[in-house]
Amino acid sequence: MNTIRCPKCKLINSESVPRCRRCGTSLSSDRNQDVSDSKSLNSNRAARHWAIPVIVIVALLCIYGYYRYSQNIPISGTALAETNNGATNHMTAKTPSASRELEEVKKLNQDFLGKVDQNMSDRQGEGFKKNQTLAYDMMMTLQEEQNKLTDTAALKHCGEFSRLVNTYYDQLARFNADKAHLLDANQRVSSEIEQIQQDPSLSDEEKFSRKRELKGKNFDDALKYSGSSNDIEETVKSLRNLLASGAAS
Repeated sequence: MNTIRCPKCKLINSESVPRCRRCGTSLSSDRNQDVSDSKSLNSNRAARHWAIPVIVIVALLCIYGYYRYSQNIPISGTALAETNNGATNHMTAKTPSASRELEEVKKLNQDFLGKVDQNMSDRQGEGFKKNQTLAYDMMMTLQEEQNKLTDTAALKHCGEFSRLVNTYYDQLARFNADKAHLLDANQRVSSEIEQIQQDPSLSDEEKFSRKRELKGKNFDDALKYSGSSNDIEETVKSLRNLLASGAAS
């Protein structure tokens, strides 16, 4: 059985009683209030019951809207990102290419020095002539190579390498010409010494004086020949230093 509390004396009465049995206070307004409170309580319960699903649905709609916005609206931003990625990939691709160019130039330098040493071990004494031909061929190769290079470091190494090879070629050309001249001079001096020795009109003192003069001139020419050889060795040393410095970098 339902009951109702008197608002005045707090006595609990039956719901069917219109007035309080103790003090006679009307109970109809409290009954309506209780009904109203019950309805309000039920409404609050219903609101709490639906609040969580509504919040979840709203949150999902917000997430979905943000996702669609990020996918469809910032087209220019996406394009810019793709452009930046393309530029990054291009730079990444360029780095190995630049490194490869420098390594190719270093390889030419290394191979050139290897052939120089190989030619100088020639037992027939033709090393300087062979290296003059080698230097000329390398000059032509480097001239073509410089037109293909794009990397700054490779161009720098190739330019210095080309300069030294040109110097080396010029030195060898002079050296080989001087060498041929010296050989001819040696043969001529030997022939003249033989003629002086066989000349009956000359005294022993005159023969000795003339032979000493010829040998002295020949000796001076040999000194110039030795000087040219030293210059060549210095240039080869510079070529080795260039390769070493390139390997260190």
